[in-house]
Amino acid sequence: GIRGPQPPSKPGRGISKNHEDTRSEPQVEAKKKDVAVIHTETGLAVMPLKNGEVLKSEIFEKLLEKEQKECTVAMEEIQDKVQDTLSRAPQWKKEHRNKIRKLGREATEFVVRHLIDELKIK
Repeated sequence: GIRGPQPPSKPGRGISKNHEDTRSEPQVEAKKKDVAVIHTETGLAVMPLKNGEVLKSEIFEKLLEKEQKECTVAMEEIQDKVQDTLSRAPQWKKEHRNKIRKLGREATEFVVRHLIDELKIK
């Protein structure tokens, strides 16, 4: 039958939460591997950590070769994850714009349908 006015769907459901989880994955993985993803003036940098502190290059150079290699491998893995996450950003923006458009259409339809129903009653 004929449906009465339906309120528009709630914004932010679905896509936002999934994207937020995905964006934080490299940070979570980095912590596990004693690596930090740091925001700099030029973008993001992946740095080794020791006891929760970023290692300065002179301290890193004093590490045993094996430790340096482990840090380097971990940083490369995290860099790959960061790159993968960043490469998905355009798709997320597109999905977000589409969701906002859909919400706008639903809100307009809700208001217009309500006004038309009021006119039919008169």
